Amino acid sequence: MRESAEAFFRNLFRKARQGALFLYVDNSSNIFTDWFDALTAEAGLDVLESDSGVMSIETDEEKSALGIYYSKFKFPKLTANISYRVCLKT
Repeated sequence: MRESAEAFFRNLFRKARQGALFLYVDNSSNIFTDWFDALTAEAGLDVLESDSGVMSIETDEEKSALGIYYSKFKFPKLTANISYRVCLKT
């Protein structure tokens, strides 16, 4: 569905007002991040923050907010291989 997604993102970036912020989070695969990076570069967005790789949450993070899911799945996944970008339309 990349073609439909590209049309969506190009339209979104084009119609966004100056000062709009975008947050991108996905698994850390070059297939996705390279594609998204190319779209943001084409749109002239400024990348304010960017990182990729294995990230983890604090082990003392409060897990009670997970409610029934904590009892269902026990210990939450504490690490993930992700990429994120924070972009600004100038």
